[in-house]
Amino acid sequence: MELRETAAAPRLRARVTEGTTLLLGGGALAGRAAFGLLRLLLAACAVAAALMIPVWIWMGVVIDAVDITDPTTVGDGEIVRLLVLLALPTIGALLVVLLAVVGGATVVFDDVASGRSPRAVRALGRGLRATPQLAATLVPAGLAVVVLAVAAPVVVAAGVLLAAVTVVARRARPAAAHRWPSNRF
Repeated sequence: MELRETAAAPRLRARVTEGTTLLLGGGALAGRAAFGLLRLLLAACAVAAALMIPVWIWMGVVIDAVDITDPTTVGDGEIVRLLVLLALPTIGALLVVLLAVVGGATVVFDDVASGRSPRAVRALGRGLRATPQLAATLVPAGLAVVVLAVAAPVVVAAGVLLAAVTVVARRARPAAAHRWPSNRF
């Protein structure tokens, strides 16, 4: 059986070729971005290791200042003080690196999209310079998520309480049942 050539065949062939080109081009961009992001992560690991050296020295100073010789004799107040003195600088250093990676990933994606070769160290440097702006943007967003997560049980409890009050109020005053809250479906 022979397929006959129709007038729509060249257009179909052009669409298939265009789709294949887009797919292959997108794959090439994703590969270049993935390789750039991998190099960015390696550079970020080096920066994190460099930032952990002062944190490690600070830990030695704090442990000597608090005079901890035996971990089993640490009291509750000292544990809180240790957490504040040791965990906050460590978390702060790691957050700086994380924000730098987010900013650097943006630079890598921009480089790949505009046809330039992504450079990991330059991207990480630009990400480090953008860290204050990223923190100013992401910290309020993160706090909003935490507040909403904490407030969700309170809102649900208030809704359940108000539903119960509504049922009791409708039975106590049936004449007021036609006013709010009304059943609308």
